[in-house]
Order: sequence, then structure tokens, then C-alpha cells
Amino acid sequence: PPIVGQFISTYIYGGRLLSQHKVHSKKCLAFIHTDGIEESSGKSRRNAKEVQTVIHLVRKHYNSCNFVVITPYGAQRAALGAGLKGAHLPWEGRVFNVDSFQGINEADIVIVSAVRTSGPGFLQNLNRVNIMLTQCKMGMIIVTNHSFVYGGGRKTLLSKLA
Repeated sequence: PPIVGQFISTYIYGGRLLSQHKVHSKKCLAFIHTDGIEESSGKSRRNAKEVQTVIHLVRKHYNSCNFVVITPYGAQRAALGAGLKGAHLPWEGRVFNVDSFQGINEADIVIVSAVRTSGPGFLQNLNRVNIMLTQCKMGMIIVTNHSFVYGGGRKTLLSKLA
């Protein structure tokens, strides 16, 4: 979508990225607030409220379309997969961490589970965030805590996109 393509072109490629866009609606990008808190899971992170929010979004809006869920953390990927499976929703081949999604085809709808509520962690890595933000054909939903976007994560690309 143009809003995402222009953003990535500006912040990652210095305005040099040009692309053809099929979707011209500003509604193709949404930030969904959840008041969840990140939790440590070994060396990884997860956010249970974001998992619940993603399950709700898939159940109500995206169950029958070509969607994927991308998150920067393996523990969150596991929690999302288990949650979608437990809710009898599509999950196989739909839930990825950023590193496992590289090289896989784009999806019509991408749901990003940001996880973080304190410091930026992986979200300060431009390459990883670039992958998360450039995989949608039709629309992207970013599930995050607004206090992170405007607080501890305010210097991340995610915050700049908000």
C-alpha cells in the first residue's frame, strides 16, 4: 500500500524506492491498541494481551482471507500459533517470527504483533522492522501498546509510522 511504501522508501531507502501500488486507501494501515505487558520467556518475549487481540481480529475479520501474523519474538510466535490453533482458526503456515518469514511471499493482510512495552529491543533493528512492514499487499494491522509507541519505542520505525 502507498502509505507503507512511501514510508519505507523515505526511512530505509532515502526516497529511492519506487513501486506500483494497487491499494490507494489510507484505511490499509491500522494500529490496534492493547494494554498488554511484555513478559520474558527465556531469552525471548511474549505478550498475552496481544495474542488475545490477534485471535479476536482473525476470528472477526480475517479468517477467510490470505493473512499472516509476524512478530519479532519466537516466544510470541509460539503463543500466537497455539492461541489460533486452540481457537480452531487457521494457524499453520500463517504465524512467523521475522527471521523465519524472510523470503516467503507477501500476504494480502499482515498482522504485526509488536510485543514490546518497555525498551525497543528487536524493534530498533531496521532490517527486521523493514521485513515486518513490507510484506502486505492489501493492508497491515499493527497490534501494540500505544504507551510503547509514544514512550520507550518512540525512536523506532514503528513509532514513526504511527
